[in-house]
This record gives sequence, structure tokens and C-alpha cells, in this order.
Amino acid sequence: MRCADIPDAFHLRLGRLTDASANLDFNVGLALNWLGQHNGVDVSKLLDPKKTQLCQRLVQLEELLLKTYDPEQPQVAKDFGAWFGRANNARALRNDYVHARWGFPGELNDEEPHVFFLELNWDMEPRQPNKTIKLSLTALDLQIEEIAKLASDFMKLRDQHAQHSMPTNWWIERNAASRGLAPSATK
Repeated sequence: MRCADIPDAFHLRLGRLTDASANLDFNVGLALNWLGQHNGVDVSKLLDPKKTQLCQRLVQLEELLLKTYDPEQPQVAKDFGAWFGRANNARALRNDYVHARWGFPGELNDEEPHVFFLELNWDMEPRQPNKTIKLSLTALDLQIEEIAKLASDFMKLRDQHAQHSMPTNWWIERNAASRGLAPSATK
């Protein structure tokens, strides 16, 4: 790859990262809507992307998952906890990258194509250490793949632990009523 091609290659990847992040946010919203209804919790305010950030949706989704899945199952908590860690890392990475300043090498000297990342800040003190990070396009590709996998990984966890999900009281009462049982007969 020529140095002149690196900015376009990087911007293509930044677009892919933004798209993968938007897909994650969309799927978090779908899960939040589903679990909100399942638990009788109004999540409608969290589903307005102009007023609510992904981090707030993730917090509420985690709370609803804890209500939905059996807390006595340590593997459920461990697996979903790890997923939320990855999702929050992806969210922070997207925010850092979208709001960062980026630099491009003047020459490659047979190196792997790379860019320079500098987190957005306004500290202009002359004695400030250089916080520029050199990032290869291959490393960026791996980060994008991680973000892109998160939505499907959530669905896999949901299916993997379905046997540990618990019905809510309204679900029990609704099904009891549909079978002609008194709500007290289900307790």
C-alpha cells in the first residue's frame, strides 16, 4: 500500500467501525425493548438515541438481565458479565476513535500500513508527554471485528442460557388466566 492510500483505507475502516457500533447499539435496543416488556419495565425513554446514550442502555439491559436470568447460576453471570465488559470497551473505543485526531505517515519504509491516534483533548502545555499511539490497519481491523461480533455473541448467550431464564409474575399470572386457573393457584 502506498502512503497516499492510507487515509482512504483508514477512513473506510473508521466507517466500518461506526457501522458495527451502530449495529451493536441497535441490537442492544432490541434486547432492551424485549426484556423491558418481559419484566414489565418501561424502557421507552432509553430507546430514543437522541436523548439517551448507549452506555445508559447497557446499564439498564444488564439490570434487566439480572432480573430475567437465575442469579444462582454463576456461569450465566460470568458469561453476561464478560459480554458487558466487551460491549463497554467497544463503546469507549468507538467514542475515542470517532472523536480523536488522526495522523498519517509520510512514508512507510516497508512497514505494515499504520495511522497515528491522538485522543481528543485541549491540554496544550508544552511539557505534556507525547500520547500519540501508532496503530496498524490490521490491529484496527481486529478491533472492528470484535465490535461486529458483539451483537451475535449476545444472541448466542441468550440462547445458551435460555434454560436459566425465569418467568416474571405477570407472565405466570397471564398464563394461569389463559388456562382458567386462579392466580393464587400458581403460587
